[in-house]
Amino acid sequence: MVYTFPYDRRKLSVFAVLSVVGTAAAAALFLLVFVREGEAAQVVLDTTAADMGTASAGLFGILLFGGLAITAARFLLRAGPVLTIDEHGILDRRWGRRIPWAQVRAVQARGRGIAATFALAVDRPERFDSRPLWRRVACFPLGLRRNRGREVTLPVGALACRSEDVALAIEACGGVPVQRRLPAVRAIGAAR
Repeated sequence: MVYTFPYDRRKLSVFAVLSVVGTAAAAALFLLVFVREGEAAQVVLDTTAADMGTASAGLFGILLFGGLAITAARFLLRAGPVLTIDEHGILDRRWGRRIPWAQVRAVQARGRGIAATFALAVDRPERFDSRPLWRRVACFPLGLRRNRGREVTLPVGALACRSEDVALAIEACGGVPVQRRLPAVRAIGAAR
């Protein structure tokens, strides 16, 4: 049986709109500091003590939110399923590579909602890392090194499904049980 999971257009639309609003706000801040004309600019300059640091923050916001908006638009324009799980393995079109079930040793569900991911313990994770070299080097402290080089992360928060649906598909097709992390619950009256 084949399970396919596309992007959730609603989640990506909200993300894109918020990114565009953030870009516009940062651009307005940047322009108000540099234009310095008109009553609105004078009020901002007088009340906030805006200077080159404010302009730098505005420029940083333009780059950050603009990049996020471009990424969201790219994902919105992608047609078809993003994640396919079948008897051969897991195909994530964001990576462009298939992870065969023979390589998967364990699967662990992590996070909830938009932050939901699956950690796949595989034999040689570098084989499944399709990022360019510069990105692998830049993200090294955050990526495979954190997990001792044995995990590949499969983000599912932006997909049009629940993480439980992906877990059931993994168990049905691969026969690999998915370990579910339970959120830590503090006992009532426990010492802090």
